[in-house]
Amino acid sequence: MIENLKEAQNISFEESELIFVGRVTEIRNDGSYVLENIELFKGELKDSTIVNGILDNYCSNSPRKLYETWLVYTSYDVEGKISISNCGLSRSFQFPYYYGSHLLPPPPPFGLNDPLDILELEYLTIEYKKRALEELKIEIQFLREMKNQIK
Repeated sequence: MIENLKEAQNISFEESELIFVGRVTEIRNDGSYVLENIELFKGELKDSTIVNGILDNYCSNSPRKLYETWLVYTSYDVEGKISISNCGLSRSFQFPYYYGSHLLPPPPPFGLNDPLDILELEYLTIEYKKRALEELKIEIQFLREMKNQIK
């Protein structure tokens, strides 16, 4: 569970071999996937723009939709592939919540039948997502600053 986002960002930046924003260009039947680099913050790509990923254990996450955009903190395995950890700061722009995020909307109450209550829940979910996207935007700005400090 991530309790201090700023501290987690600093630790993740130091510990990750590769940090980038990528777009999913291929999802394979075996759970592997291909990401096209959009912006590289740390590390070197084995290929100029393509990163091959695998679903390698129970703590791995795998993109589920083509053309999703992801912020990825990772390292290469011995075969030059990456995996996206469920337990870190990597996340999809479409579902912008990191592990333990305080912005993850609560589950709906059981037996929600009133249309106004359903609308209120939808509104609340959108508000949480907007705040999570703003947090993601600030994180990308932080990563750009860190990248510039390395140069």
